[in-house]
Amino acid sequence: MSLPKGGFRIAALVLLAGLLATNVYRAATQSIAHDEALTWQVYLSGPASTMFHYYDANNHFLATVLFRISTTLFGNSELAMRLPTLLAGAWFFWTVFRLCALVLGDGWLFLVGCAALTLNPILLDFLVAARGYGLAIAGLFWALYQMLTWFNERGTVPDVQLRKRLWKAAFGCSIAVAANLTLLVPAFVVAVAFCIMLRAAGKPTGVPAPASAGSAKTRKKSKKSKPEALREPARSYAPLLNFIVPTAACAVLFLLAAPIDLARSQDFYVGMPSAIKSWRNLMEVSFAYAGSGVLGPMERISRNIALVLVPALVLAALAVAFTAVKEPSLVQLATLLSSLAVAGSAVLLALAHVMSGLPFPQDRTGLYFVPLATLAALGLARMLTGRSGYQQWLGIAAGAVLACCAIEFALQWNVRSFWVWRYDADTKRIFEALEAAPKPPGPIHLGVSWVLEPALNYYREVRKAAWLLPVERDGFDGSRQFYVAIREDQRTRRWRKSKVIYQGPVSGTALAIPPRTP
Repeated sequence: MSLPKGGFRIAALVLLAGLLATNVYRAATQSIAHDEALTWQVYLSGPASTMFHYYDANNHFLATVLFRISTTLFGNSELAMRLPTLLAGAWFFWTVFRLCALVLGDGWLFLVGCAALTLNPILLDFLVAARGYGLAIAGLFWALYQMLTWFNERGTVPDVQLRKRLWKAAFGCSIAVAANLTLLVPAFVVAVAFCIMLRAAGKPTGVPAPASAGSAKTRKKSKKSKPEALREPARSYAPLLNFIVPTAACAVLFLLAAPIDLARSQDFYVGMPSAIKSWRNLMEVSFAYAGSGVLGPMERISRNIALVLVPALVLAALAVAFTAVKEPSLVQLATLLSSLAVAGSAVLLALAHVMSGLPFPQDRTGLYFVPLATLAALGLARMLTGRSGYQQWLGIAAGAVLACCAIEFALQWNVRSFWVWRYDADTKRIFEALEAAPKPPGPIHLGVSWVLEPALNYYREVRKAAWLLPVERDGFDGSRQFYVAIREDQRTRRWRKSKVIYQGPVSGTALAIPPRTP
């Protein structure tokens, strides 16, 4: 595969390098967040066997194992814990670069694709935080890239290289599911669609091995050549098996190693009660970081437009890609796979909700919809711009819309907080302020908002604050030397009588000394 050359390639590399540098900065400087600290408490600070014998939704199994390895080697800092996610982010950026080069060519749409697929702020959050979502999406997109490259290389490379492509695609899908179970749905849809495409494609010819002199003489001695139809190779199940067998093997290993058999229905509680609320939530978290600032009105308009426009683009991409399923181009295959992943996942989630009451995705649990829908829209734009007349203009318009989204994502640049856990954005600085504050004799007992408990206990352990009793989720009543409260808990009468000694500029979470009791 030849990578795009010239200005668009350089601009894309600069963009992705800048994003990676920003992610490293965020990983090193941002306060630990609730779910990260909870993972540290349950799976990283205690016996390693806990990862294999205790399950809750916080255990993103493959990611948890990597976090454990990283903290064992490099310590318990925020950067050490987030290192596997940073590497997954670098993997995702490089995959996006190669995928866009393969599918979108070397024009302006290549740069738009790299930007639109990577700049979404909620996606960038999970390419930093020590959770499994970023690794899972990187694995899924790596699988998509390998699948498309297999089709692109059929008949031009040796069969052994094609087999490796299928193995890599299988491992990518497996990594996606092992890193986060929410990716089971899109990975399943993509895998099934790819298997159908493999059977339709028939046996890959590959590069034939050089014929020996003996076999050449034998062919020359043949008195009658066989008819062309008889000499064509029959369709083979080999490509299908080369994808399915590694996938099945990885699934068995995952089931044997992960404590997934201990999962209960109540473990999967994060979500929305309806599909409409779920989709609205996904659009809101993509256009939410400016808040009430200057960009606030623009974000509200953008999210309302995206609520209708994004599903329309995905359905249009699916329809256009299906028009040439007999002889599909690489762009059509990419568009078909990504749009099927979006539409198929939506249908399966709706069925799961009706049959078992499983909630619809909410922000991070539906994160995969964002890049998959973007890839489908990019494929649609690429297909239409290659045509003539009004369709070409429609393709240019779709590309322009994606460029506007990328620009607005860039304007929401954020290096200080994770949207889902914004209340923890200043917890590290609050703990530093608590360390520096004058304290009464004896152990310190904090009254805290319950969501702050994991992060505060993380800093208590990591910073070896023996003067502080373990933080509990027991509220503000009773004997307390300090309060730490999120904005919502600062409206009580008791808080108004407290003396605030530090308030976080990002989260609004504050540290205070409680009023003296008479």
